Amino acid sequence: MLLSLWKNRSLIRILTVRELAGRFTGSLLGRFWLVLSPLIMLGIYAYFFGEILQAKWSISSHAQGLTDFALIIFSGLILHQLFADAISRAPDLIVANPNYVRKIIFPLEILPAVALASAVLQLLIGMVVLMVVVALSSGDVNWIWLLIPIIYIPFFLMTLGLMWILAALGVFLRDLRQLTQFVATAALFLSPIFYPMDRLPESLQILKFINPLVIVIEQSRVVLFEGALPDWLVLGAYSVVSFVVASLGFYFFTRSKPAFADVI
Repeated sequence: MLLSLWKNRSLIRILTVRELAGRFTGSLLGRFWLVLSPLIMLGIYAYFFGEILQAKWSISSHAQGLTDFALIIFSGLILHQLFADAISRAPDLIVANPNYVRKIIFPLEILPAVALASAVLQLLIGMVVLMVVVALSSGDVNWIWLLIPIIYIPFFLMTLGLMWILAALGVFLRDLRQLTQFVATAALFLSPIFYPMDRLPESLQILKFINPLVIVIEQSRVVLFEGALPDWLVLGAYSVVSFVVASLGFYFFTRSKPAFADVI
């Protein structure tokens, strides 16, 4: 799996750049939307949750105000946005590129990686915007924020594994795209985005272990808003599970790949 990604890194980069360029073709502001979108989103959340709902979420001594609630929400939403975009697009990645399927030498396994890479870039820009706003509102920059990528990488790996599985199944099950949209919506409300996980009923606490968003959202908030180190034991276990999911996803995709041309 890792060897395939490394060998095709140049092709992944070229296709990612082309995909991002295609998204903004004909747009007046072009790639500036990559920065403007998270800024506009953050402004909307700050106004809606702060001015209208007067909501508060005391995650730490530095995050108790109205604007801070919007920042906490935004830190979870940008992760959910990546996850929702990835699993929603995955079932159509192979079906939408029949020309690549007919080219025997083209590495189809990089298509999910390309889709994920473009989503990751948008996530990272959103996180930079979030860090700048947090630094301005708190008047402090914490070196522990450098650990954020360590928390994100296992999440990216797990998402890529799920994309490989969904991309392969999407060739044979055309209704899968509709199902993943429902899953993405359910993940929005069953993740600690708008509320902490301890608010969920006891019967739903198992989501801590099966929802891929829970750990990455909670640990990134610990680092960003509390300025504390993540729980290395939890993060280590999450990383192992992520690698296993990615490996199984890659194995399933490569074993299914010979049948793609016949079905398409």
